[in-house]
Parts: sequence; structure tokens; C-alpha cells
Amino acid sequence: MPLTETDRGEILQLAGRYAQSLDTNDSDGWADCFTRDGAYESDLQGRFAGREELIRFAGICKELMERTGMQPRHWTNHWVINGDGETVRATSYVMVLDTAHGSAVVAAGVYRDQLRKMDGSWKFVERVFVMDGPMTDEMKGIGDLFKGAS
Repeated sequence: MPLTETDRGEILQLAGRYAQSLDTNDSDGWADCFTRDGAYESDLQGRFAGREELIRFAGICKELMERTGMQPRHWTNHWVINGDGETVRATSYVMVLDTAHGSAVVAAGVYRDQLRKMDGSWKFVERVFVMDGPMTDEMKGIGDLFKGAS
């Protein structure tokens, strides 16, 4: 079955729920964007696979936001979505802004996604964030918080 425009719209809605859940500290909502065995990975934070680890990842994000006063906003754009009615590979550009501190860009890169339609809903099987540019010492320190918890 070919990928439909409805599928593409649902995938973009999933990406919106993903970003808003993470930005508003909704750990369960964020984990719900993934399959039960789904995984998030980045060169900054490491790999988190399975619902429990995904919820733990979101909890670390919440602690970091509370400690630093950061208010993130995840923005994705320039989506390329390829697949069929059951599985998809997608890429998009991502930028993370800190709106509490002058809307500074705190990270930019590319999401490389694998998705699967399960029980009529699209979910991330794997979402990999590849950061653009070199990691600053501050970023490495933040990354250590996640890597110590995984």
C-alpha cells in the first residue's frame, strides 16, 4: 500500500506531539510517540531504548530545564518522508531554541527517523538526532548528565 497524504499528515502531527510533549515535560506523552521498543539516540545524549528508558530520558530533560531555567522549543522543517502504508524512513532539520533566554539556538541538526504504523497510528521506531557542528564544552557537560543515566 503506498504512503498517502493522510499518512504524511499523521506523521507530521506525531512530530508535533513529540516536540510539544518534550518541551512541556510530558514524559508519558513523549514516550507515547514511540513504539513499545522504540529508541531515541543522539551523539550528545546517547541511546535510550524501550519505554522505561525513554521516560527516564524525558525526566532528565525536565530536571535540566528546572535547574537551568531553560524553556526549549523544538522546530523541525524540510521533511522528506519515504515509505509505504506500514513503514517509513524520514529526515528533517531540527533546531532547538531556548525561549527563556532570548530564543537562542541551543542545538541544530538532522533527525533520521524510522516509523511504523501500529494499530492505525504512526509511531517512531527509532529517532536519531545528528547534531551539526562541534560540541561545545557546555554541551559535553549536558551530554554527560544523560550518558551517566543511560
